[in-house]
Amino acid sequence: MATWHVAGPPQVSILCSTYNHIAFLRDAIAGFMGQLTSFPFEVILKDDASTDGTTHLVREFAELYPRIIRIHCNKTNEYNLGKRSRRFLEMARGRYLATCEGDDYWIHPLKLQYQWELLDAHLELIFCGGITLCGEDGATIATVMQPMDTAAYYSPKELIADNFLHNSTFFCRSWAWQWLFENFHASVPNGDRVKKIILATLGGAGFIYEPLSFYRIHSAGVWSVLRPQVWFEKQAITDRHIDRFTRGRYRRHFLAHLRQNYWGTLYVLHCQDRRAAMTAVPSMLIAARQPLLLFDTVRFYTAGFRQMLRTLQARLMVRLKTLLRSCLSRFDRHT
Repeated sequence: MATWHVAGPPQVSILCSTYNHIAFLRDAIAGFMGQLTSFPFEVILKDDASTDGTTHLVREFAELYPRIIRIHCNKTNEYNLGKRSRRFLEMARGRYLATCEGDDYWIHPLKLQYQWELLDAHLELIFCGGITLCGEDGATIATVMQPMDTAAYYSPKELIADNFLHNSTFFCRSWAWQWLFENFHASVPNGDRVKKIILATLGGAGFIYEPLSFYRIHSAGVWSVLRPQVWFEKQAITDRHIDRFTRGRYRRHFLAHLRQNYWGTLYVLHCQDRRAAMTAVPSMLIAARQPLLLFDTVRFYTAGFRQMLRTLQARLMVRLKTLLRSCLSRFDRHT
């Protein structure tokens, strides 16, 4: 707060959803309160009927930082009911919105300042993100989420093909999110993907090539524990709704992404359990509703069968060579 040079209402509203995050929420709040900005910001905590004491912790933070933190505590779990809540948008007062779940956290003290300056300088951009580090319970870095190149901005095509912009670094113009909420009414499994791809159609997405956040992978995470089959089905359903909303403008890119995910999911399932992979195929095809995947299924298992034949052939040749050497050795002894 000592660095705030602008008086008046908050310029940025930080939206933080929590559910049974009592073990993680302190890290998220520390990342928020550690931001060094030249403008005022606010933090809005929404607890989705936690059962582990998170609700009490949320109220404690509101009492500790009454000028910055405002809260809303649901009596029933809206996520499990599939409800789309307007509460965040109704409470947010900032020109910009930043998101971070209660089990993730920010690792750069200038995250908000960098993103605010980027969107303030580039009116053509609707939102932006940054590099996200990923690991189990914040202990080890398993991977890094960032684009393959260093483009100035990204269109829906790049965002469809690669999930490089994590929700914990999402920073957008508030009017754009309001427009999305008023115009996109479908209930989808992956709202974050909807948000990024559709908002990118309004102008584009910027990216800051510095580590800004940490995505915590843990057993209680909504997406962390999904089986590959379920993950594929949720993504396929989400992409189908986005494709319908955009009137097929990016259908070719959605199809390419769907086929790539389908092959990857089949491969993972096949490595884990061949029988389980076969039983998962009908469910995935139904979720995707794409006849072309039937052809891909045949290709996948045909390729697998050919590979199995090649492996058997190689093993047979090794055994034949071993047998031939043994026979020649015995013949040499007798002669």
